[in-house]
Amino acid sequence: MTNQHMLLAIAAAAIVTAIIRAGPILFLAQRNFPIILRNLLAFVPTAVLSAIIAAEVISNKETTSFGLSVAFLATVVAFIAGALSRNLLMTVLTSILAYLLFQSL
Repeated sequence: MTNQHMLLAIAAAAIVTAIIRAGPILFLAQRNFPIILRNLLAFVPTAVLSAIIAAEVISNKETTSFGLSVAFLATVVAFIAGALSRNLLMTVLTSILAYLLFQSL
């Protein structure tokens, strides 16, 4: 495959990805939905993020020397830090430090 073909393949993939992601947003942005549907759709970002986090915590098999999951412990610490500080940066930094700490135990 030549460089020109490679660039065309990358450009085509970028266009398809942009259409798939932006299409529904552009199509649905001007629509008026019933209030109950809007309330339900408000939970979608939280549900998606929760699913991503849960999949990572469940699939990570690394454990501490006393047998507990490193990812689960760091998630608990991050949840507590987030609930107490209500600050995203503080929550992320705390979770990274907790993961590194539990990894070394």
